[in-house]
Amino acid sequence: MPVTIDEVRRIASLAGLRLSPEQERELVPQLAEIVRFAGEMEEGASLPASPTAMGEPPGAPGPPEAPDGPAPDEPAASLDRRLVLANAPDHRDAHVRLPAVHPPEEP
Repeated sequence: MPVTIDEVRRIASLAGLRLSPEQERELVPQLAEIVRFAGEMEEGASLPASPTAMGEPPGAPGPPEAPDGPAPDEPAASLDRRLVLANAPDHRDAHVRLPAVHPPEEP
């Protein structure tokens, strides 16, 4: 499937990228290669799987366990809130504050 420079521009816009004309030209063959590879992967997905493609054959030993057996699933103490807030770049009351995430501005 051929990839056009208009498709590169549309994808860059959707991703919030601003590309120079040179970068747009460079991405055309790179994106075409990605599309080609994805097509090969899709074709391969319809081929019959080998016996080991889906994991170990029936009766094969499972993964080794830790010497003491699996770790118990028990509740444990949380991190100390004061320590977390002291290391947070910004906080208010008992909450860590993060910068707002906004969609990219249209040029």
